[in-house]
Amino acid sequence: MADDRVYSRETKERLTNAIEHEVNEVGKLVRHVCKSSGTSEVLVRCARDFAGNDMGLQDTHENLKQMLTMVSQMHEQADTVTRSVQGIMNITKSTTPPP
Repeated sequence: MADDRVYSRETKERLTNAIEHEVNEVGKLVRHVCKSSGTSEVLVRCARDFAGNDMGLQDTHENLKQMLTMVSQMHEQADTVTRSVQGIMNITKSTTPPP
């Protein structure tokens, strides 16, 4: 479980850093476009494209949340299987006559 939390934290940090980097890059692009072209049409198109990426980011966030939930459930199932195997081994030991 500790590994999941570390992985989750690292994933969130990487995603946050990636988003921050992309926002900075878009800002640089907008500044460049404003300086070089002087037209607002390109700026409007860039802003529209950037706003369109928001939905993709939301989808990615939701997918990550679902994946973390699944990982947690899989760990719980693995723990259950481990306990079952240990129980079976204990029963086998208790029913097997000593050599």
